[in-house]
Amino acid sequence: MKLQITLQSFLLTGSGEGSALIDTDIVFDKDGFPFIPARRIKGMLKESMTEVMEMKGEPECKIEEDVIKFFGKEGDEKNSGRLLFKNYYLSEVSKENLPDLKKKHPFAFAPENIRKFFTAEIHQTALQDEVAKDTSLRNYRVIKPFIANGKAICFEGVINGNETLAENEKALLKEAVLNFRYAGTRRNRGFGKVSCRLDNSSSNDTNFSKAALGSNNAVIESGDASTLQVTNNEVFVQIKTLSPVVLAMQLGEKNTVLTEKVFNGNRLRGLLASQYIQARNLANAHSDPAFKELFLTCEVCFEPLFYNNAKPLPLHIHSYKSKNTKLTENEVNNEELVNIFNKPTEDEYEITKTVGGTFIRQQNTFTAQKPDTTFFFHNSRPNRSAGRSEEDQDTGGIFYYEALDEGQTFAGCIKGPAKFLNELIKEVSKQKTAQAGRSRSAQYGEVEITFTASPVSEAVEPDKNFTITHDIQPASEQQFLLTLQSPLLLLNKYGEPEANKNTLLHYVNTALNTSDITVENAAAAFTIVEQYNSVWKSKSGKLPAYKEGSAFLLN
Repeated sequence: MKLQITLQSFLLTGSGEGSALIDTDIVFDKDGFPFIPARRIKGMLKESMTEVMEMKGEPECKIEEDVIKFFGKEGDEKNSGRLLFKNYYLSEVSKENLPDLKKKHPFAFAPENIRKFFTAEIHQTALQDEVAKDTSLRNYRVIKPFIANGKAICFEGVINGNETLAENEKALLKEAVLNFRYAGTRRNRGFGKVSCRLDNSSSNDTNFSKAALGSNNAVIESGDASTLQVTNNEVFVQIKTLSPVVLAMQLGEKNTVLTEKVFNGNRLRGLLASQYIQARNLANAHSDPAFKELFLTCEVCFEPLFYNNAKPLPLHIHSYKSKNTKLTENEVNNEELVNIFNKPTEDEYEITKTVGGTFIRQQNTFTAQKPDTTFFFHNSRPNRSAGRSEEDQDTGGIFYYEALDEGQTFAGCIKGPAKFLNELIKEVSKQKTAQAGRSRSAQYGEVEITFTASPVSEAVEPDKNFTITHDIQPASEQQFLLTLQSPLLLLNKYGEPEANKNTLLHYVNTALNTSDITVENAAAAFTIVEQYNSVWKSKSGKLPAYKEGSAFLLN
């Protein structure tokens, strides 16, 4: 179902940030267009439905039960609410031609000028004895209710659902939409009057089922997903973010949730396992033989997915500190870098530093690849009175989410027996979109999964003939180079995690069935790996590991 929100007064969708001249700013996308975050829509529609049921005289227990049924319970990791919300954008703004327009009219379509077109600044102050009260002046940036031609500004978005709604449930939702008349900050001070309309032109039962949440997303090349076959024991996978995605990291202060910049293999495995369980409607997944082989044994290897199929820059590749080389979004020529395993004698006393980051190698250049992220401000109101009066100012809280921007792709590979990979593709292909990360029911987490028999994008494949100045390869045929694409966890002879040279050599010698290999040189760093098990609701503990990009010269 499509929900349309038409402004009838200035709207203040606070971003939680300000500047030297603006105390409270609104939420913009990266192009400068204002939008209404999905979590705001969900919270205000939830309150509107509560008000509707109160006006009908429904008992409190019935209200709580129905509201939880529609919107889920706070802190419920299973996302039990029936409704799924996405961000609401300007209805008449199409961004398909925006890149071309920016090239032709860079000044007119600069983000700052777009902001000025859709917004205005409002100044307010408090009076005391008919005189302005000291330190009470406040400047707000607000969305205009009308644009230059007098047309009302309208936002629209889609409300999807996990389950089909009954007729009485649809009727209750429509009543809540009609009662939804105020939105945003200071809506009890003259801002935020809106009118809402639920578009019923396509409101049939399939609009509230999982089968209608997107287009067919799992394909290999141009074949039909139901007839695809993998024969070489590997399949390439791409995840595209359709909305902001929060891959929560286990660090940071309590009011800020940071996101990982990579879909690590453990997260990819969990996402595909969830999709597989839903596709086959498994009540006890661990008892399913195919599920066991795919996800509970070591037969299938889920590699990390990197932004634009880039790879970590090995840590033995340095730059000269005196040249101040930095791997940025611009290309860096290989002559600016040096392999410290084979550093020239004349540069013996030149100080070098690690460059780091993820990159694409092509035509003797490095091009840095780093996904774009945005910080979003949110507030928590455990009860409806929180924040409405001075007595309730201590109730509720504020927090920030860092999220991967929508429209970005992450690519990698899954390796394993072909029969298992074909089973995985067949089942996951039944799902139209997937939900990943945190806050999947509102604003965040919608992704599209694509499988291919060859690398997702040949344009970002590294040049196999590429060499760094002073040679990236080992100096002799008796040496070989081991580099890590992801963190490496090693267990010592006592079964305890331990990242050191001896433990690494034990694994390498065992894998190659020898005992003669030694570490001649290393450029390594250490990290801490900590994972969260949503079934047990418990962290794994902090485990020491070699960091991705670590390089070992073995002899």
